[in-house]
Amino acid sequence: MKLKYKKIILLVTMSSMGIGLITLSLSNPKGKEPNNVKQQTILSEQQEDKEEEQAETGIIKITDGLTDDGTLLENAYPDINELIKKYLEARVACDMDTIKNLVSSTSTISLETLQKESEYIESYNNISCYTIKAPDNESFVVYVYEELKIVGIDTLAPGMIRLYVRVNPDGKPVIYFGQVEDETIDFIEATGNDIKVIQLIESVNKKLEEAMTSDKNLKAFIEGLENTAKNISKEKVKE
Repeated sequence: MKLKYKKIILLVTMSSMGIGLITLSLSNPKGKEPNNVKQQTILSEQQEDKEEEQAETGIIKITDGLTDDGTLLENAYPDINELIKKYLEARVACDMDTIKNLVSSTSTISLETLQKESEYIESYNNISCYTIKAPDNESFVVYVYEELKIVGIDTLAPGMIRLYVRVNPDGKPVIYFGQVEDETIDFIEATGNDIKVIQLIESVNKKLEEAMTSDKNLKAFIEGLENTAKNISKEKVKE
């Protein structure tokens, strides 16, 4: 399964399935109209009531119960926010011991890869988690907004990561890397057609373009990554 990119810039492949790609820019598939635009645009009175209640009561904890299936929520689950923050910090620190406690499997993560990343990734900043709860009521697709500090470049690069998070029986969320059912893959892919996700991705694209315009060093770095990714894609086609 793959994400469609406005700019094909893959910094790190976090899963052999393609779930959880660190990218600097994402966009919805060109020419493909979201199949649930009407559903997501016109909320039922019941959904509106739930959103009003959330606004009044504050953020939602996983242990508080599961609400709003299929709805994109911003920073709604503190446990997930903390999980993602620790995971990204551990990647920068090349801390495999910590990562092992945050993911379902480290089979697709190597210390060598983390060390290579740390040569140009200094930190992840201003992290926000946008979650969509799966129908199984035990997992989430998480669109993670972050601003990447690249070594030697002053301007932060806005980006987005898509991760799949599952909640253990003890209520602890973990980033899941492994085999999943076809239905789960379909659900993860379908979240990319959610109108709110599309709007979120477009806003990240815009922020990245603005950052590149303001900093020629950032622009050169990103364009260099883009060209490298394109060359890799061409080589794979030849194979």
